[in-house]
Amino acid sequence: MRRVWKYVVVLEKSQLTSVTSWHAAGSVGQLRSSIGITQMIGYSTQLYGRLEAETGQATGWVQCGSIRLACTPERKDELERSVMIGRSIGLDIRMISPDEVKAMIPVVSLEGVLGAIYIPTDGMINPSDVTMALAKGARMEGARIFENTKVTGFVRSGDRVTAIETTGGTIACDKVVLCGGVWAREVGRLAGVVVINSVWEINTRRSRALGAVRWYSKRSLGKSVRIILVFASICSMWSLWTCESMEEWLDMWSVLARSQVTLAGLLLGAIGFVVAVLTISVIDSSMSNARQQQITNKGDRGPFSSRRMTATVLQVILLAAIGLPQVYTMLNADAANFILSLRSEKLSRTDTQKLEKGYYEDLIRVDRFNSQLWEVYSKKPVDWLAVTGSGLKQFRDDFLQEELRPSSRSLTEHGDITTNEWGMRDQSYSKAPDAGSFRMALLGASSVMGWGVADSETFDAVLEKKLNSSAVELGYDKVEILNFGVAGYYPLQQIMALDYALEFQPQAVFYIATGREYRRAAYYLYDVIAKQIAIPYPYLRDLAARAGIDSSTTETEALRRLRPYDKELLQWLYREIVARCRAHAITPVWVFLPQVNRGRWEENVAETVQDAKDAGFATINLLDVYGSHPIEQVQLTEWDFHPNALGHNLVAQRLYRELLDHRDVYFAR
Repeated sequence: MRRVWKYVVVLEKSQLTSVTSWHAAGSVGQLRSSIGITQMIGYSTQLYGRLEAETGQATGWVQCGSIRLACTPERKDELERSVMIGRSIGLDIRMISPDEVKAMIPVVSLEGVLGAIYIPTDGMINPSDVTMALAKGARMEGARIFENTKVTGFVRSGDRVTAIETTGGTIACDKVVLCGGVWAREVGRLAGVVVINSVWEINTRRSRALGAVRWYSKRSLGKSVRIILVFASICSMWSLWTCESMEEWLDMWSVLARSQVTLAGLLLGAIGFVVAVLTISVIDSSMSNARQQQITNKGDRGPFSSRRMTATVLQVILLAAIGLPQVYTMLNADAANFILSLRSEKLSRTDTQKLEKGYYEDLIRVDRFNSQLWEVYSKKPVDWLAVTGSGLKQFRDDFLQEELRPSSRSLTEHGDITTNEWGMRDQSYSKAPDAGSFRMALLGASSVMGWGVADSETFDAVLEKKLNSSAVELGYDKVEILNFGVAGYYPLQQIMALDYALEFQPQAVFYIATGREYRRAAYYLYDVIAKQIAIPYPYLRDLAARAGIDSSTTETEALRRLRPYDKELLQWLYREIVARCRAHAITPVWVFLPQVNRGRWEENVAETVQDAKDAGFATINLLDVYGSHPIEQVQLTEWDFHPNALGHNLVAQRLYRELLDHRDVYFAR
């Protein structure tokens, strides 16, 4: 609430905790069938842990942990899958043996127990106390809570609600959040909104009655046939969408047509169909009997009514048609690309971007999985590259937002990350270069900072050592490479990073680009506007005004409005960096450093290289830097696309050759 809305009113038809909260169990278990709900309850446990300190109101929160037992092999398999899902979203969860269960709970009976899962961060609350603490915290943030106030109606203007009518008067509002529980349909109906719940069943003549345990033969057999037909239709539709053309799809079916059909084959097929129908019928009847509940719908003709059949057939025909290349290529580019992405077996653009952003940026939010994302992330340890020590970053209250913490040391599985007194992951340097030395400044993100490798294994450390072996040949006493790379930096942050780098008087500045420059620049502009951070560059403020975005614009809408300005925005950034370098007699160099995997980050590489040249950069394209090395040899891990120590060494060797071969450009006096 404190982050989204300034003025909030809560309406309670009775009194807080007077209806359902007071007799709730109060257990807080985070692991649920939905990843989104699991993450939401995870947030709740964090909130309960600090709520009493923030509000002064007791909550009864006790982080006692929870144990879930498995008494069958199937249940154990289910819990093991739950552990993988939980770990993939950062939940502290693990399998434990029956002996460990006994050690934690001595009074438990282990008869039939095969295993269990343990979630130490689960706990218990007092529901009434938590409700009062939340209410007090809301009031502290400016919310107003009215008890014994019933909603009687809504004032609408077109499709929007502008006010709420209550027993205590009318309240003007911009947004309404319906939290009525079992009364949600009744309240929603006042605003013309249909809310489906158990009350809906009664009002649409659905009746629930306890039934005798019996075989629902006619209904179950009919349902099983429909299930088989629907499954066959889905398989047929999917085969059409995965084929590249109608000809390929028809050819696939022609193989079946050319197959020799024998009497034995027909008989086996018929037997298989009958077995499938009977099996599904038995399962359906068993489930109905287990529930002891029969749902009937008076006056409902079921899924085979003529109107439903017609609508379904039309939808199937439309879906089949738009999946054909001959059809979707006639649409505009965005629509055609969207349909093509649905038909492709590759990761979507969104999933690819989430995967590429990496764990270190805390931007991986795998809220929705496809099979490839799950296959990759289920293998990632929960403590992958966990950083211990004094902390890598510190926040700033300006356009840059964050920077590396000076004079810090953090420990990771792959080595130390040490920063010098100036907040660089580098050795100590004086602010002014020594006479006879050549100083270079590197600007970039995680691959430049050296995420996942030790201090001595970053490509700038290796390159500096190699260049110093040739310093005399280059005409200098020594070469210094100052690493200003920061994990998670976006292109627009580099202009402020450059201002800091200029204080160290470099003779050359290397801007390291890693792909998707257009979109990443646009995203950062949206980010600072959404957070209402002051923008110190008039051009960016003007561009935001031309695009029509402000702090209230949603991310999706803001990026859509910025898309026509993507190229212009990046070109401005490149020109600005070059101009500032030229003003200080510094050679600006633009380097493209690819990720180790092939992917959508490769989009627009040629365009950005040309934009860099047009802006006045000397350019180095390392697109083929990893050469013939298999991805497994240069990738940090399967789930992390940063280069490992070998990858950094390959980058250093390639840059060394490029710099020496064109020394007149990069080492000009």
